[in-house]
Amino acid sequence: MSISLNFMPGTRGSRSIEAGPGKRWPKATRIVTWILAMVIVLLLLVRFVGSPIATSILNKRLAALPGYPGHVGAVQLALWRGKVTATDFTLTQSGHEQDGPVLKVARGAFTLAPLALLRGKIAGRIGIGDVDVLMIQEPPKPSKEVAKADKKEKEADHAQGARAWEDVLQKNLPIEMTRLEVTNLKVKFVDRGRALSPQMLLEKVHIVAHDFKTKPANSGDLPASLKMEGHFPGGGDLTVNASGDATSSQPMFRATMGVKQLALPPLHDFLQSYALVDVTRGTFELYVEVAAQGGHYEGYLKPFFQELQFKAVPDPEKNLAQRVVVKVASGVQNLLKNDEGKVATKAPFKGDFANNQVDLMRTVENLLRNAFVTAIREGFEGQKPNG
Repeated sequence: MSISLNFMPGTRGSRSIEAGPGKRWPKATRIVTWILAMVIVLLLLVRFVGSPIATSILNKRLAALPGYPGHVGAVQLALWRGKVTATDFTLTQSGHEQDGPVLKVARGAFTLAPLALLRGKIAGRIGIGDVDVLMIQEPPKPSKEVAKADKKEKEADHAQGARAWEDVLQKNLPIEMTRLEVTNLKVKFVDRGRALSPQMLLEKVHIVAHDFKTKPANSGDLPASLKMEGHFPGGGDLTVNASGDATSSQPMFRATMGVKQLALPPLHDFLQSYALVDVTRGTFELYVEVAAQGGHYEGYLKPFFQELQFKAVPDPEKNLAQRVVVKVASGVQNLLKNDEGKVATKAPFKGDFANNQVDLMRTVENLLRNAFVTAIREGFEGQKPNG
């Protein structure tokens, strides 16, 4: 016995088996297509309409920065990637427009960290390239002028020469960085408080820093790290490696700095102003190691000189009677000479931080910069002039 089921067209079975899918899926496809189209249109509107609006809003805010008005060429929003890019960003110090921008960035990108939004903060990765930084140390104002200045002017004068614009940006545009990468950075330092207005230039700098908001998993851990490489135009290379805990209430870090094959003659004005020497020949190398914990820091610096030829010069800040006898004092401990004809001095240093509530990166930078200047100046002490 056999049973044959033959559903005729137009019955319920026929509609549910044959016609049903053919009618539902085209409608679903149309809905999905419309949703995708709306999303695309929204993203395009954000990019081509929202980006100019964002540029205008940011420029208004940059123009109002106290002491350091800024400007950005263009801002582009890419919400699907959580990314904001900017081009032609500049900051200029008020009253010193003739010096040009203190900060100039050809291009930059900020990639948002979504989890930070849940904590009510704006954080993410920052990458910038083709950067120029101008650091000018102005001479101190006469005491009478400073006494007449109001509180804001005093603070501005005290910040001149340092990178005060960093504090201004952090206060007015608070963004936490989980990672920072800087490529092709050029830093120019000018000290107008000294005779000859000595300059120092560092270029082709590459910096990678990350985990500056990460709390250490264990006591004593140093999760934050910074690596930097740069080049001196006259010849010579710079490397810096540092690790620390940026969440600590007191500076806690370890850092090393190395300078290799720095040609000294191109630094004529700098050396004459800071070390009172006129160098005609020689190279300079330096190794610095420093650690900080509990409000205290200590380390050592070891400069090397090779094929050094120089003569002492008078101190322009001393009177005529003090200039009668000019010499390079012998004040460096542990003078060493090796078989290669290099002269090296090893000098330990230590101290306490006057203010423990300081920025980790700024603290490391200041210590290493002071170590470099100290090594240059004191490194010549104990050397015998030959000119």
